[in-house]
Amino acid sequence: MTTDQLLAAGLTHSRIRRWTEIGHLHRPYRGVHPLAPLRALAPQGRELAAVRGCGDAAVLCSVSAAVRWGLLRFEPKQIHVLTPSTGRRSPAGIRLHVTKDLPPEDITTRDRIPITTVARTILDLAADPAITDRALESAAAQAERDGWCRRPAQLRTAHRAHHRAGAPRLRRILRIGPRLWRSDEEALAAAAIVEAGLPEPVIAHEVATDVRTYEVDLCFPAHRLVLEFDGGQHALPLDAARDVGRDAALARAGRRTLRVSAATVRDRPDEVVRLVRAARAERTTGR
Repeated sequence: MTTDQLLAAGLTHSRIRRWTEIGHLHRPYRGVHPLAPLRALAPQGRELAAVRGCGDAAVLCSVSAAVRWGLLRFEPKQIHVLTPSTGRRSPAGIRLHVTKDLPPEDITTRDRIPITTVARTILDLAADPAITDRALESAAAQAERDGWCRRPAQLRTAHRAHHRAGAPRLRRILRIGPRLWRSDEEALAAAAIVEAGLPEPVIAHEVATDVRTYEVDLCFPAHRLVLEFDGGQHALPLDAARDVGRDAALARAGRRTLRVSAATVRDRPDEVVRLVRAARAERTTGR
């Protein structure tokens, strides 16, 4: 809760100070008094506290907003907060962004947290040099896939904010057509396959089997060929057993599965190309 909320509930400033001293309340940021220490709060609680601690006009933004919207899958080391005010230092654990351009149409709420809209969040990601084109492309595709914000709306935001850093980059990504990369291995393998002169594989293709519908990493539908990438967790007995069952179900559905380790994709992409080329040739000739 904020100091103003506690005062509205009937507490006095002296009571708030006293309760903070004895641990009934905590004060991670100026004017913010949660009932539990910051580290004990859920991510939503920590983000709300961070936003409240940066002023009434502050909103969650950039990478933190993208994670809250479900556009990115990693947690940032700091909570990103956007504010139109100046003269405020970044509190510990918060990366404070200051802007003169935060119109009301770029602000909404999610999980009770003031936050930038999906379109503005993607625009802010485009202005961050730490965000790769692949991550930006995937975030834009995820927003469209989840129904939050379709590409025309994203383009309108990029054109409206043509003067902002990141707008040209976002327009370039959107003109190409964003794709939903779920891992670096998918993007690296697809790039190597296309550079070798093979057709571009389909990303996140769904295959119906007699067990369930599986979403595969990469797929060549015309050749009924599936390419899956295995990280270290796939060596665990339970995961390995699941992979065997999954591959068997895909085989019954007429798909051949090629499994490649993540290390092979990173270190020897030419080997991935060789495997795909050979498998496509086999599926073409029917051997």
